[in-house]
Amino acid sequence: VSDAVKTEVRRRLGIAGGAVVVIAVGNLLKSKNYDCGLAGLALLQTALPGMRLHFIICGDGPEHSRLRRQASRSALNGRVHFMGQITDVGDVSSAADIFLSTSSHEGMPLAVLEAFAIGLPCVLSPIRGHREIAANMDGTILLKENAPPAVADAVRSLIDQPASLRSYAASRKLQLERFTIKHCAAAYSNLDRKSTRLNSSHANISYA
Repeated sequence: VSDAVKTEVRRRLGIAGGAVVVIAVGNLLKSKNYDCGLAGLALLQTALPGMRLHFIICGDGPEHSRLRRQASRSALNGRVHFMGQITDVGDVSSAADIFLSTSSHEGMPLAVLEAFAIGLPCVLSPIRGHREIAANMDGTILLKENAPPAVADAVRSLIDQPASLRSYAASRKLQLERFTIKHCAAAYSNLDRKSTRLNSSHANISYA
């Protein structure tokens, strides 16, 4: 992602240069646990009042109004951007410095995989869906507990140790191969062959 695209997206959102931008992507549901992310970032903003911290949320759902009220009462008032359902998540993500997911449940978290591919540093809740895809992934912190103080500490540690998106994207490329359509198709094909052989061997068993 070019610096020009990042600057333009931030300009559209009214985010000044030098701000730290965290992004989350997903429907606004209780299972996404946005409360935790909002509270954690508000804690960090309170601890570092000189920092301009912004939180972009891409998605919509039944928790929208309640989360807006929570944001307006927090230290992030005026700097939480509720984008709703958008088609240009990739462009908006280019404006971010860190990807955050505090979900309490996930199947295959595609938004996290997209963040990995872009090269965004990531802070992820310690759920099984995240652990399965994030093992040894550079620039990624799996929280020890899904709680606001842990979120604040993790985001702060990434801010204190910046790395280029290009370097993370390059180092993650090989690990992400296992999630490509080609790799998944080959895995399913191999599984189908094993199942066929197993069924064939069972069919040849003679029961006296």
